[in-house]
Amino acid sequence: MRVFDPVSFILCKKGTDIWSVPSDATVYDAMQMMADKDVGALLIMDGSQLVGVVSERDYARKVILQGRSSKETPVREIATETMTTIPPGMLGRRSHAPHHDTPDSPSSSSPRW
Repeated sequence: MRVFDPVSFILCKKGTDIWSVPSDATVYDAMQMMADKDVGALLIMDGSQLVGVVSERDYARKVILQGRSSKETPVREIATETMTTIPPGMLGRRSHAPHHDTPDSPSSSSPRW
C-alpha cells in the first residue's frame, strides 16, 4: 500500500466487512463487538442512517476516565458525531491531509480531517 493509493484500494486490502451498532446499544455491547471482531471502532447506525462512530478512545476518555458505567451508558452519549466522509476513488494521501480552501474543494472555515 502506498500513500497515494485510492481509498478503494485500501478498502480492498482491508476487506468489505462493516461493523455497526444502533445508537441505543450500550457501550459494553459495543466494546464486546469490537473485541469479537478485532476492530477498534464501530459505526453507529440508526436504520440506514450513519449517526456516529464509537471507538476504543471514546471508551477510555468518556467512560473509564469519567467513572461512567459501560453497561448503563448508550453509545450515542459518547459517540463522535461530526464526521467527514470521502468517496472510494479519492487518493489516500489527500484523504489524510488537512482540507483547505482550494479551487476543487468546497469552502471551509477550518481544516477538516
